[in-house]
Amino acid sequence: MKRILTSILFLLVVMCSYAQKKRYYCEVKGIEKELSSGLKIIFDFGNQASYNMWGDLSSKLKFVDEKNGEEIKFNSMVDAANYMVEKGWSFQQAYSSAYGGHPVIHWIFYKDAETIEEAKKGIMTKEEYNKAVADLNAQTETLQQEDKVLELRLNQIDTEQNELQTELEAVKSVL
Repeated sequence: MKRILTSILFLLVVMCSYAQKKRYYCEVKGIEKELSSGLKIIFDFGNQASYNMWGDLSSKLKFVDEKNGEEIKFNSMVDAANYMVEKGWSFQQAYSSAYGGHPVIHWIFYKDAETIEEAKKGIMTKEEYNKAVADLNAQTETLQQEDKVLELRLNQIDTEQNELQTELEAVKSVL
C-alpha cells in the first residue's frame, strides 16, 4: 500500500512539473540578399514585426554574440538550424512563401520551457543586445552619480575628522 501511494505521489509530482512548461516557437526566415550572394536570415519569436517599413526582413531580429554584440553570420538555413538545435530547440516544420516578389524560406522550431526567457537562454537579437547595452549604460551613469555623491560625503567626513583631530590636539596641549 505504501509503495502504491509513493508511486502515485511521484507521478503527480512529475506531471505537475511538466504541466508548468509551455511550448515556445521561433520562425527562422531566410530571403536572398539583394546585392550579394547568400541569405539574409532572421529569427522571429512573434513579439515584433519581422519586416521593416521597406518590406525587407528586419535586421533587429538577427542574432548577435552576447559577449561583444557582433552579428552572428549564418552561411545557410542549415547553419542557422544547427545553431538552434545547439541551443536546445527542435525542428518542427519548413515551408516557403513569397514576399515582395522574393522567395522566403521558413523553418519553424520549438522549445518547451517555463518562460520565454528560459527558452531564449543563450540567444540574443541585435535589438535585445542594444537594449541591454543601453540599460547597462544607464545603470553605470546612475552608479557614477551615486559615487560622486559618496565621494563628496567622504571628503566632508575627512575634513570633519581633520578638524576634530586638530581640536583634540589643542585640548591635549592645554591639559
